[in-house]
Amino acid sequence: MVLEYFNKYKEEIRKCIDDLKHKETFYKQIPNLLTFSRSIGSIPIGIMFLNGNVIMGIISTGLLLSTDYFDGKLARKWNIQSKFGADLDAFCDKIMFLGLSLSLIVNNPIILYNFMLEGMISAVNVFGRMKGLDTKTVFSGKVKTCLLSLTLIYGYLVQFLGLPVSILNVLVSMTFGGQCVAFCNYVKEYRRLNKERENKKEINLKFDLIEKEEIDVLQKEDNLLEQLRYEKELLLSMSEPDKVRNNVRTRRISDEKKNDNFN
Repeated sequence: MVLEYFNKYKEEIRKCIDDLKHKETFYKQIPNLLTFSRSIGSIPIGIMFLNGNVIMGIISTGLLLSTDYFDGKLARKWNIQSKFGADLDAFCDKIMFLGLSLSLIVNNPIILYNFMLEGMISAVNVFGRMKGLDTKTVFSGKVKTCLLSLTLIYGYLVQFLGLPVSILNVLVSMTFGGQCVAFCNYVKEYRRLNKERENKKEINLKFDLIEKEEIDVLQKEDNLLEQLRYEKELLLSMSEPDKVRNNVRTRRISDEKKNDNFN
C-alpha cells in the first residue's frame, strides 16, 4: 500500500521537473519549491546552532517557518493547488521538525514526547491519504505547529544561551496539550471522512440495485409482451392463416432492414 501511495506521484514529479525547465511554467512550481525548502533547510540551521551562530539560526528558522504560510497563499492566488502539493507540505513539515529536533532531544529528552506525538499525528494523516481520504489541516493543527516551533526555538536558546529550563518545560507541556487536541481532531476528521465514503458506497450500491431491479422489470415486461404477441399470432393462425403469414413476413423484413441499418 505504501509503494502504491508513492508510485502514484511519479507522474506529478515528472510534471514538476518539466515545469521547472520552461520559463512560462516555472512559476507554477514556486509553492512546491518553498515547501521542499523546509525539508532541507533544517540541515544548515542545525549546523548554525551547533556552531554557536544562534542569531542567524533563529532568523533562518523564522524564514523557514514562514514558507509554510507563503506556499499555500501563492498556490491559492495562482489557482494551482493540488493533492500532491498538500501531501508534500505535510511531508516536508515533518522532515523539518525532525531535523530541528534531533540535536535538542539529546540535551533535552523531554522534547521526545513532542516528537512522538508529532509522529502519531503524521501517521493518522498519512494513513488517511493512503486510503484516498481528502484529509486537510485543522485549526488546532496550525496552533500545534506554532507551539512546536516556539518550543524548538526556545530549546536552542536554552542550549546555547543558558536561558531558564523551566520555561522550556512549560512550552513543552503547552505543545504536548496542543498536540493531543490536534491528534484527537485529526482522528475525528479521519473517521468523518471515512464514514462519508462508506455512506457514499452504500448509496451507490443501493442505486445499482434499484437500477438492476428496473432493468429486470423491463426485461420481464418485454418477455411478457413477446409472449402475448406469440399467443395472438397463434390464435390468428387458426382463423386467418394467410394474413398471419403476411404479417410475419412483413415483420421479418422490417427486422432485417433495422439490422442492416445498424450494421
